[in-house]
This record gives sequence, structure tokens and C-alpha cells, in this order.
Amino acid sequence: MTNPHFQNLAKSLLEAPEGVISDTKEIESLLSQAWDEIGSREGGMQGYKLHDRMEEVEWHPPQLTFWIERHGGMQYGSTRAQMQQWCVDFENQTFDLCGHTHRQKVTQSKRFYAKDWAQKIYDAIQQRDRTSPYLAWKDDETVQVLVTKIIPTGNEFKETLIGRRKRFREELLKLMQAVWTSGSRRDEFVRRAL
Repeated sequence: MTNPHFQNLAKSLLEAPEGVISDTKEIESLLSQAWDEIGSREGGMQGYKLHDRMEEVEWHPPQLTFWIERHGGMQYGSTRAQMQQWCVDFENQTFDLCGHTHRQKVTQSKRFYAKDWAQKIYDAIQQRDRTSPYLAWKDDETVQVLVTKIIPTGNEFKETLIGRRKRFREELLKLMQAVWTSGSRRDEFVRRAL
């Protein structure tokens, strides 16, 4: 080992009892300095990211393991942070990403059941329900489904909103196709002539 930070870390750990390490300040400092010289770039990891973020640090000679929360996906709209588990092997002098999972950071949107909503709207259409806030009737044979009232733009991420509307339209179309046909406008249906 030529990296002095890695040597100091190894020396510090040799004096530590095996098991969970609760005070990680010294380890974080030494490991972050060693990381940039001989550590792994796997998973986008860099030494400075270790400070005050290492969790569940355990020492089982010759291996140090820890978890770290990564937020890369959240900048693209994810509600979860990736949790990476790292294994530092002092015998083989390796830094490896040895596991990962996710941690929910933001409350997920309420579940949307496209099939149930499609059935509800289909039933309202079949009953010619003119009081439904989700339907705009042109005449007895033509109806516009107001999808944006069923699935309004809100706190959902764009992809969630698009996906929900698409699944709803697909489910509704399955129900409608036996008796209704698509009209000239989006989400408009015209009753088939019998």
C-alpha cells in the first residue's frame, strides 16, 4: 500500500473492535482521502461524498462495509434515493459496490386504478348520465370523456400523469369498442348504429 491515507485507515481499523462502528468521523475523513487516489468510480462515487453520509458502518476484518444514500435519480423526478452498499477489502485493497436498494424520500402519489375508473365512466356513459362531471354530452349518441377532470394535472410527475392517462384510455377503449366508436375529437365516442 502506497497511499498514506489508506495505510492510516487500515491502522485505525486494526485498533477498532469488530462490528458496528458508530463514530465514523475519522474513518470518513481517511477513507474519502484514500478514495480519490485508489478508490472505485463505480456508481458515480467520489471521496468527498462520504462526509456525514456513511450509514451502517461495520468492520469485519479484513472488510469495512457501509451504506450511503445517493440522490442522482431525484434530480430527474424520482421520489426515491438509491442506497449503495460499499465493501472496502483491506487484504485485496479493493473498493467495490457490493449492493444497492432504494429509500423512499418523497411521499408517492395516491394509487390510481385505471380499470376501476374506466368501468365507472363506461357505466355512466351506458346509463346516459348527464350529471357526471367527467362527461360532456353533445347529443344522445356522442359523448366527450373529460380525462383531465378524471386525472387532473397536480403534484404528479409528468411521466406519472402521462402513464395514468394512457392506461385509463386503454382500459376505457376496451370497454367502449363493442358499442361505441371513436369520434372526431380525442376522447370522444359515438354510439354505433345498431
